[in-house]
Amino acid sequence: MIDYIPPTVGEMEKWLQCSGDHTLRLDYPLEPDSVVVDVGGYVGQWAYDINNRYNSIVFVLEPLPNLYMEIDSRFAQNPKVIPLNYAIAKETGEVQMSDNANCSSMYDNTIVATQTIMCKDVKDFIEENNIDNIDLLKINIEGAEYDLLDRIIELGILPKIKNLQIQFHRFVPDCQARRNNILADLSKTHECTWNFEWIWENWKLKN
Repeated sequence: MIDYIPPTVGEMEKWLQCSGDHTLRLDYPLEPDSVVVDVGGYVGQWAYDINNRYNSIVFVLEPLPNLYMEIDSRFAQNPKVIPLNYAIAKETGEVQMSDNANCSSMYDNTIVATQTIMCKDVKDFIEENNIDNIDLLKINIEGAEYDLLDRIIELGILPKIKNLQIQFHRFVPDCQARRNNILADLSKTHECTWNFEWIWENWKLKN
């Protein structure tokens, strides 16, 4: 069943007051050789902001072809930003995704227009790109975060990720229980540095 999660009073107001999209989401100890993975690139603005501030290496994953082409064109002259036209997920294969701009989702059945997209197992993504450690993993994938995080936990690669910036979504069945289970596993290796309930939160690898 789909949980009814009432709005968290004041969380959005607090997020806007601290200008979280322009402060917290960009404030990390990154360097030019840091590896950042942007899962759910949309049009590449967050990737641009991170790369522009730190000159870090940024992998941008965007499975919708029209958005991917926009990202690819945007960073055509920047070899440190690497656009990839697929989603990383729990397994490799093709799935249907709703075509709904920044709310496009594999889990939204209310949108008629869909596109077939390619998913790649996160394990294969890491191996193919020779990634040893990830300094910052940002996840905003409209409900698919639960399966992806479950797979990351299953593979035992959480200790290789220094920071996870996550947006959890509330329209996925059993979202509350699934989020609680994921956070319980995350807390074994990471600590929450900031949390705006159901908006954005960050988990940092423990020392």
